[in-house]
Amino acid sequence: MNIQIFVRNISLTKLGLTELKGREKRIYEFLMENLSGLNTYTSDKKPKMLYFGKSEEDIVLFCNSESETFYVDTDKIWSFFENGLSMDYSDIKSLIIWWVAMTLNLNIDDIIRIVFPSHINMNFNLKPTTLNN
Repeated sequence: MNIQIFVRNISLTKLGLTELKGREKRIYEFLMENLSGLNTYTSDKKPKMLYFGKSEEDIVLFCNSESETFYVDTDKIWSFFENGLSMDYSDIKSLIIWWVAMTLNLNIDDIIRIVFPSHINMNFNLKPTTLNN
């Protein structure tokens, strides 16, 4: 998949000049549903960490606030692209970096996929916060 063409097609769609179809539409809908409108959370137990999700129980990304490396949930996010769409590692990585940078307005150097523990909120007592960009 050519990420640059996908990005261009999203821009044209937002302007009403074209319509996403097929695979591009599935990707866009997944990104909108799972990686848009994410809330930001912090924890007193891990004060340098930022967690992102629709709720405290649904964290899909996290990062060290002093780093530009993000960790993405393999089960909830990465596997959709890899298993569901047979995308390769570099395309998935580029797509997620672009989307997260655009939607969260953050600089991202790298994305690493990991399996998240299902109990992040119980262990870290996450609290809502805002980003100061």
